[in-house]
Amino acid sequence: MASKLLIILLFVLPLAFNPQNTNYNVTKLSFLLFCSSIFAVNWAITRYKSKSIEVSFSGAVPVVIAFVFAGLISLSGATFYPAVIKAIVLVCVWGIISETVRTLLTSDRKLVLYSMAMVYAGAIAAVYGHLQSVKILKSIPKGYWSHLEISSFGNINYMSGYMAVIMPLSILICMKVTGWKRVLNIAVLLFIVVSLVLFKTIGALAGLLVAIPIISISILISRKVSS
Repeated sequence: MASKLLIILLFVLPLAFNPQNTNYNVTKLSFLLFCSSIFAVNWAITRYKSKSIEVSFSGAVPVVIAFVFAGLISLSGATFYPAVIKAIVLVCVWGIISETVRTLLTSDRKLVLYSMAMVYAGAIAAVYGHLQSVKILKSIPKGYWSHLEISSFGNINYMSGYMAVIMPLSILICMKVTGWKRVLNIAVLLFIVVSLVLFKTIGALAGLLVAIPIISISILISRKVSS
């Protein structure tokens, strides 16, 4: 159940938005909170059924606990309590999601599946953005970004940033799959790269220029090690 839910989360999160709310982050955060709650409940039920009290955590957990503790202490002198509470909740959510990924990521097959969920969702979002750029579809919210290719992110910089993040994952998929799947994913990779160029955001393009040589060197090193 947890693995399927994680795939759904990774695929739906980039595409989720409420057309009635110009701040698309609200919808995405609400969905993230919902899924992280299910992950936590599923973990508790699984532990209860297995009658096991053995728990293993990564190094991220102490960081989360320390941040929460510091946040609770800061509430004593805070002037705006909701902001502090929101930060605490988001860090807890990050801890839950990171631990879920760590425990579920047990094979290359799962790594490819999770990466595919993110990459394909990003490709769909990019298609939506391109349709906005040629005026086939309109940007739904009425705001500063409404004349740009905001897609399902509400901000062209956020969308381009996500494209830059999934590009290495797309390369990873191309390296792991074979046959027609490799051809398909190479086409998706090229589409992501072209989208990054067409969206013309400086930060994403800079990230792309830095990532290309690093990824190329990593591929060469991995091939030498495997041989």
